[in-house]
Amino acid sequence: MTLTSIEHHLTGAFNNANLYLDDDNVLILLAAQEMGSLNALAHKLHVDEPQLLTWLESSSPDVPTELSQQLECMTIGEEYIDSLTILAIGGLKPLKQWQTLTNVLAQEACERSLFDVPCSLLDEDKTSLCEQVLAALLQAGMSFSPDIGIELESIEIIENNEVASLLSEIFNAMINLDCYYQNFFESIAEAPEVEFQYYHYWDEILVELAAYHVLKEKDRFPLLDTFKRETGLKVQGYITALKCHAYQHRLPLRAELLHLLNKDHEELYDYTEAEMMGLFPPQIHPDIYVNEIIESQRLTHQVLPEICRKLEMSEEEIKKLIERK
Repeated sequence: MTLTSIEHHLTGAFNNANLYLDDDNVLILLAAQEMGSLNALAHKLHVDEPQLLTWLESSSPDVPTELSQQLECMTIGEEYIDSLTILAIGGLKPLKQWQTLTNVLAQEACERSLFDVPCSLLDEDKTSLCEQVLAALLQAGMSFSPDIGIELESIEIIENNEVASLLSEIFNAMINLDCYYQNFFESIAEAPEVEFQYYHYWDEILVELAAYHVLKEKDRFPLLDTFKRETGLKVQGYITALKCHAYQHRLPLRAELLHLLNKDHEELYDYTEAEMMGLFPPQIHPDIYVNEIIESQRLTHQVLPEICRKLEMSEEEIKKLIERK
């Protein structure tokens, strides 16, 4: 099997919804692509090429454990990126391009920011960040080219490249959204002795939330509506849980959490910047007052009947008091 036919098989395998792909199927395809041919891979593994073809065509290939581990070392190595994600973007070559581009553009985004940036952008190993971005783009239905057409030595080419522009927009949105969240809500999520048990989830949804704001072209992202609906539900779930936590522990909200979904991320960044520079007086979000009113009403309903009984007031007397207002 030639390199061209392997790449054709890669594309066909991923686009065939009825075809189940085992990890070993994917690893064989990726390793063969890396070696240039199935014959070269067979020689490397000391097995017959027909045996590799048999494993490729099987829904549950019985690949020996040692060979499976060898295939994993030849492809994924210590990257720990999902093999199906690698398959979906066209193989290991485009993965390396995406990883390198992620490192470069994440660093640039951090340097442009005036405030703290998300931990995922600062991590020396940005493998997880790259995988999260690729997963979000795949969920939105983006088609991937085997070569993203970027010479990383040329800044001008990076600036004029669609993929590079898209990544830069996503990373900038991550910073803007995270600044708003950290400034107004981090203290609630990580309050001493009443720490929000799901606060780590913010880092997991941040990339998808940034993509939610940035991705707009339905021709380029045919599954965009589905992606936005699912991402919106995830973020709303997190927001609801954090609001309940704040109410339960009497922690005041200083801004509206739902703005993470329904306000432009650049507008949120400007608002956060102004607040951090002291241009706004200290504020408490109206939600906390609504909560206090509800709690007061509940307390009144619990205590008032007992007070009336202690005073030996009749129902008629109570009605007259109510009518006075």
